[in-house]
Amino acid sequence: MSQYWSSSLAEYGVTQTPSRLSVRRGTAGRRAYGAMFILMGGVALAMACGLVPTDETITVGPRLGAVLIGGVFIAIGVSMRKPTRAVDVVFDRAAGTVVFFGGPAEERPVPRRLADVVDVFVEDKNFNDGDEGHRIALLFRSGDLVRLGDAFIGGDSAERAAATIRTFLGPRPR
Repeated sequence: MSQYWSSSLAEYGVTQTPSRLSVRRGTAGRRAYGAMFILMGGVALAMACGLVPTDETITVGPRLGAVLIGGVFIAIGVSMRKPTRAVDVVFDRAAGTVVFFGGPAEERPVPRRLADVVDVFVEDKNFNDGDEGHRIALLFRSGDLVRLGDAFIGGDSAERAAATIRTFLGPRPR
C-alpha cells in the first residue's frame, strides 16, 4: 500500500507495507518553482541579448536592467533547486528499528530502537502573514527530539503523515 500527500511547496510521501513504513519529505514543488525562475531568467537574458524578437530595439539602460533581472531570477531558481535539509525515516517492525536518512552529509544513518519512540507529533508555527506551517517530530524515551526537516510546510500533509506513523506504531509506552 502506498500513500502520498502533497502541499504547495513540499510534501510528505508515505510508503507502507505490513512491516515497514517509509516517510519521505520531498521538495518537488520547490524544485519546480526553481525551474520556473530559471526559465524566466533565461527569457530575460535572451531578450537583453536580442535573441528574442521584439517590436523595438532595446537601448543600453533597459538591456542592462534585463540582464540584471535575468541574473537575479536565475540565481533564485538555482538556489531553490538545491537540496534542502530534509530527513527521511524508515520504521521497520521486523528489525525493530527506526532509521533516519538525511541531515548533514557527514552523518551516517544509525538505527535506533523502534520501542524507544515515545511520541509522534506535528509542530506548528504561525507566520507574521497569517500562514501556518507544520513539520513532523519524533520524541524518544531518552528525551531526544528528531524533526523531519528544518522547514515548516503548509497544508495538512504533515498531520496526515503523522497520523499514519502513529497508526503504524500502535500505542506507545510512556
